[in-house]
Amino acid sequence: MPQGRVTNADGDPAQNVSVSVTTIAENGPNKNYSSETTNTGGVAVFDDIVINEAATYYLKFSIDSSSPAVETDNTAASREFVVEAASSASIVADGVTFAAGENESVTVTVTDQYGNESRVPPSPPTALSTPNNR
Repeated sequence: MPQGRVTNADGDPAQNVSVSVTTIAENGPNKNYSSETTNTGGVAVFDDIVINEAATYYLKFSIDSSSPAVETDNTAASREFVVEAASSASIVADGVTFAAGENESVTVTVTDQYGNESRVPPSPPTALSTPNNR
C-alpha cells in the first residue's frame, strides 16, 4: 500500500495532517484519491488505490496549509512505476465474414480483463477454424 510520511522542520513525525494523493499517468488520465490523515508516526496510508490501465505512473502526495499542523503547501512524488497489461483474457475480431471454402486472414485484438491491449500474443498461438474445418 502506498504511504506518505510527513515531518516537521526538525524532522519529527507530524501527526493529524491531511495528505492527498494523485496517480499521474504518462499518457492517460490522472486520478485523485481521498485524503488520509497521518498517524502518530507521521504516516498516511492509502489502501484504496487501484490502477487497472497499463501505463507508466508516479504518485504525487500533497499537503496544504488548510491543515492546522501545516505552515506551507508542499508536494512530493514517488519514483515512476509501470503497470503492465495482465494475461490475455479475450480475442476480438469484429465484423469479419468468411466465404465458404476460401482462405481468409484476419487481424484480431488481444486484451486483458481491463481492456488493455496485450503486447504479446497468447501462448501457444491459437488456430481459428470453422465447424468441421471448412
